[in-house]
Amino acid sequence: MTALNLRITTILALLLFLNDVHALSKFREDENGAEKTCVIEGDNEIYGRGIRISLYMQWVAAIISTWVCPDQIKWTRTGTNIVAFAVIISTLKGGNDGGLLVPELFIVTNLVFTLNLFNIPPNKALLRKSVASLGAMLGIWSIAFFAAPWVWFKNVEQGRKAGCAVSLWFVFAPVNIYSKGWGVFFKISAVFEVVAGAACVIGAFIALVIGLIDDFSKIGTGLFGSSAGTEDDLMSLVMKGIVTVLQLITGGIAIGMVERTIEKNNIVLSQGVEESGQLIPVIIGAVSLAAVVWAGLKEYVPKLFGLANMNEDDKEQHDAVQKA
Repeated sequence: MTALNLRITTILALLLFLNDVHALSKFREDENGAEKTCVIEGDNEIYGRGIRISLYMQWVAAIISTWVCPDQIKWTRTGTNIVAFAVIISTLKGGNDGGLLVPELFIVTNLVFTLNLFNIPPNKALLRKSVASLGAMLGIWSIAFFAAPWVWFKNVEQGRKAGCAVSLWFVFAPVNIYSKGWGVFFKISAVFEVVAGAACVIGAFIALVIGLIDDFSKIGTGLFGSSAGTEDDLMSLVMKGIVTVLQLITGGIAIGMVERTIEKNNIVLSQGVEESGQLIPVIIGAVSLAAVVWAGLKEYVPKLFGLANMNEDDKEQHDAVQKA
């Protein structure tokens, strides 16, 4: 992603904040005399189609950039961080408005954390270049982790409707959040999430300190080793393969949990991607993905046509022959 693309992404994310949205998923009210329904009116501005498509596109962009244009990974991660921060803050803003906070935070946590769990640099050279975006990502994760006890110890019953269950699609099966056994499990998990959140804060602080050091090149070499030869050696290829497989596994699980939770709970989302609240994040995702594809084309198309090793005179002569 170029600097221009990053500016576009930042401006679009600011527009998300200016919409002043907040989370509020709730059961649809039954009309007098009508049969009881357990349909949930979902929050379009938090996990609507456009939001999810945007984050999925950026997940794909991160996987592609690992192989095609590794230098773009930090910019792809930055775009993801911007959308993720906007979404999670909007979720917490509506925490006391009477909505179903548990499924909302579950969906958002999977979109923000699980989907990007292994969005990490595959070698030391890229790690040195990604300190700022990694620090921001850890900071955003910590917000979601620290919110877990507040949700599971205080707001599980919020928005509940008599006779209606709320299920979370947990890895491979649905679980009822009102089940006593699963309630205990998630409360224990929430405690561990506080520990994870603290670790993320420490990691984000370390990344911030390293990123603010002026002469980072020398310190980076001391921390991460020399960057020479890390792109093409066998170990780098192995690490790229491992990171890609882990991204596909965790990302696939995250997408499955999000989509199946929405389906299982009959969550209705009224807005299409043409609405401003959905279109803005879709554009952000498209910009990130297009930047990766464009960088890949610039890298490999010249090689495909044998132009990569030509000097400027040779290229001019080649272009003249093509025009003749």
